[in-house]
Amino acid sequence: MCPSEVVADAIATKGYMIYPSELFVNVAKHAQTNPNLNTDLSAIFSAIERSASGTESESRIRGCLPTSTPPVTALAPM
Repeated sequence: MCPSEVVADAIATKGYMIYPSELFVNVAKHAQTNPNLNTDLSAIFSAIERSASGTESESRIRGCLPTSTPPVTALAPM
């Protein structure tokens, strides 16, 4: 399966797409040293919401993720 087919299948199956790099566990690994964390999180939330656009799940996904993130000052060590 080519990458575009994987994305299409994920959206058809789950109703949205989250790339592995966008998973919380992977974002959290570098959160404390990421000076763009808030911007990155906002972009990830927007991308997830856009991936549901035009699908049956669009109404359930739209608005459930924050469109902006509050400033993150520190995270507890994992």
